[in-house]
Amino acid sequence: MSWPLRMPVCAVSLRAGGIFRFVLRNSDGAEFVMRGTYREIIRPERNSWHETWSGNIPKSINTIVPQEDGRKTIMTHTKLFRSKQDRDAGIEARIADSEAEIASVEIRGKCREKRG
Repeated sequence: MSWPLRMPVCAVSLRAGGIFRFVLRNSDGAEFVMRGTYREIIRPERNSWHETWSGNIPKSINTIVPQEDGRKTIMTHTKLFRSKQDRDAGIEARIADSEAEIASVEIRGKCREKRG
């Protein structure tokens, strides 16, 4: 994925069992679709979701656990893959999180939460 990214589609139903769908578009016009289902939303303890991407990026289960540290919040993001091969393929496809990439991401778009 090349940066910066735009997000022309962002639909979220932020609840356990709710679905989400994001379409990210890079500066070359290529689109990447991410979709999934929220497994649990336990505020402020953790969020967990199933995640799939377009292309051959393997499915994963993701969990974010925030932890207060003084005036900062530390976010621990865990990705669980079905196998070591899937994990390695995910890393090769550059879906592994890194602070450098997160810091450089510019996403523009509006995200709406679906109610009901």
